[in-house]
Amino acid sequence: MQISRWALVTALLCSFGFFKEFKPSEDYLNAYLTSPKNSSDKGLGFSNDVAYKEIYPYSTYSFLVAAFFSCLVTDTLLYKPVIVVEGLAYLATRAALIWGDTVGWQRLAQVTYGIASATEIAYYAYVYTVVPTERYKQVTSYTRATVLMSRALAGYLAQVLYSTGAFNLKELNYFSLASVSLSVFISFIILVALPNTGNCTCNRSAKKIISDMWKDFRKFYYEQPMLFKWSLWWAFATCGVLQVGNYVQNLWKYIEKLPGNERALEHRHLYNGAVEATATICAAGAAFVISILKVNWPLWGEFTIALFSLLDAVLLLIAASAETLWIAYICHIIYRMSYSFLITIASSQIAFNVDHGNFALIFGFNSFIALAMQSLLTFIVVDENGPLQLDVKTQFIVYSGYYYFLSVLFMFVGVYLLTRAGWFSSIKNCCLDRARVDDSTSEGYSALQSLLGESDSSSSSSDDEKELYTDY
Repeated sequence: MQISRWALVTALLCSFGFFKEFKPSEDYLNAYLTSPKNSSDKGLGFSNDVAYKEIYPYSTYSFLVAAFFSCLVTDTLLYKPVIVVEGLAYLATRAALIWGDTVGWQRLAQVTYGIASATEIAYYAYVYTVVPTERYKQVTSYTRATVLMSRALAGYLAQVLYSTGAFNLKELNYFSLASVSLSVFISFIILVALPNTGNCTCNRSAKKIISDMWKDFRKFYYEQPMLFKWSLWWAFATCGVLQVGNYVQNLWKYIEKLPGNERALEHRHLYNGAVEATATICAAGAAFVISILKVNWPLWGEFTIALFSLLDAVLLLIAASAETLWIAYICHIIYRMSYSFLITIASSQIAFNVDHGNFALIFGFNSFIALAMQSLLTFIVVDENGPLQLDVKTQFIVYSGYYYFLSVLFMFVGVYLLTRAGWFSSIKNCCLDRARVDDSTSEGYSALQSLLGESDSSSSSSDDEKELYTDY
């Protein structure tokens, strides 16, 4: 039986995605950095303050710089070489974590991790260039589910190995090293065996590439306000979740040391692995819910974003104020579910507005904006050279305020749009399955436009109302 090309491409990419994400040591990174060198965990002996003020910021800054170049060259190099770079960068990260015992080496590990994270866009975008359009939903499900499954399995495995004492923290890093080494091997198979797509434009000058990207930027964002709106939230939300993800282990470390948590101070009672794995599975479930909901997101998107952003603000504030780890753990799981729910909506709306040949450009640019904001936020509230240098508890209070601002912003826009469209008509057209249209996204845009048109029929300001749809 002959294997179709799309199935072969998907299988290789899923294999690469599984092994690059199967890193049992990931959920115990902060514990590894801050555990004493002479302890049974064989940690590196840094303080919690050194870890989050002098080491972690470097991943954010390198992510930003690498994202710019990744956005610049991914489409130009036709994806596959960038996938190889991602694998090699993850391998370099593991090597630095295992054999580097100074702040300088750990900064290098964060730099290479930032590079790997920035080049991940090629992994997600390449598949769309080599499979038929009718397979998009299928391959998206496979590639993303593989990554989520890998992270969850790695988390649960790490929890079992670590809690039972079978592996110490350093040995978990060796396990991760073996896994990412396999991903590098698979990336070279992808480079050699899978087809190139499109026309390589490697002979273009950097000036020409940037000029073309700027034209595309104006075309996509200026001429498509809906794309701009969803991209704006995508960037804000990604900035927030990356920042929280970078420092949540430091918050848990802070809570461990509070009075009454003496048992948690014994590292074998940390449940980071199980919590992150559970959060990943719950996030996948939240993303799956989107596939079965028939909601008019173009009409109700801002209102939904506002409500969930408010929920995120409350969760982060509770986590920052928590005195027991389990409260912080539960808040983190719900926070991850909320983000996954909304980012799935935003990604689908963005994809609906983008030509398939420009996925890497748009998502790469959105990532770059998110990272620029995250770098600024990191410098202001975390970096040892920044103006505030806040402790980790106060940092999370700031992040709570960040989401509260997002909630207010999108609530204002959502209420304004729903009011102009008519609340009764908006509620009536909330569920798209009433119209019996298969494509929920295109129906949503049509419903929004028709609602504003219906408002026009009894009003003399029809031109202004039509402009409202264009504006939002």
